[in-house]
Amino acid sequence: MASVARWYSDSDGTLVTTGVGNAFVLTTNNAHTLLTDIPLITFRINRANTGSATLAVDGLVAKNIQSGGVNIIANELIIDTVITVAYNATSDAFDIVNTLSVAQMSAKLGLAALAT
Repeated sequence: MASVARWYSDSDGTLVTTGVGNAFVLTTNNAHTLLTDIPLITFRINRANTGSATLAVDGLVAKNIQSGGVNIIANELIIDTVITVAYNATSDAFDIVNTLSVAQMSAKLGLAALAT
């Protein structure tokens, strides 16, 4: 029961990032020792990013945060927003679950020309 409770606490959106700049840090209730042991984690962003960003979980090596398979760009992480990530061993990064990057969304909506 205790392990289920820790898993729930890591997925209910109550965890909040720390760190500085674009280096986000997260401490979970499970104290993971390997990146490959990290399941989905849901947490709240404590500040907006100003460019490509990384996430370090439980003191492990920081990895890029990606959306739609590409590194995120400025302002994709919005303060006080709850996101879910999964560690992707193939790309060695944390993938934001079920999202597209701002650039990909703009391209899909045909908004690239409006950026000028």
